[in-house]
Amino acid sequence: NSQDLEAGLNALRNDYKREQMTFRKKGDEDYENDPIEEDEIKSTASTKTLQDERDDEGFLTKSQRLFVLEFFTISALRSMRNWKGRVPSGSNKRELLMTAVPLTKTKVQLMDFILSACPDEI
Repeated sequence: NSQDLEAGLNALRNDYKREQMTFRKKGDEDYENDPIEEDEIKSTASTKTLQDERDDEGFLTKSQRLFVLEFFTISALRSMRNWKGRVPSGSNKRELLMTAVPLTKTKVQLMDFILSACPDEI
């Protein structure tokens, strides 16, 4: 019945919240209280999006790249590097994301960026 369904959903919701708390790392709380808006992310001359990149069928918008990257911890973000060897910089998650998002433009670049944080041998 609907009461059982509601009780089950509430139990799942509470389990999810509890699980999320265990995954949070120091420094993530600050970001959650002040998340980045897409228009805050500025490219520099060396990270400016080229027309070739925009025309690529795998091109991702800043908001799409941010959506993927904001799930990673501070230490994981610090371990990532793009194909040019550039790494995100900053002392907190917000600063790291602001510098990480412009370093990749396409799906392939983003996957390479994320996988670069993996150890060579597992």
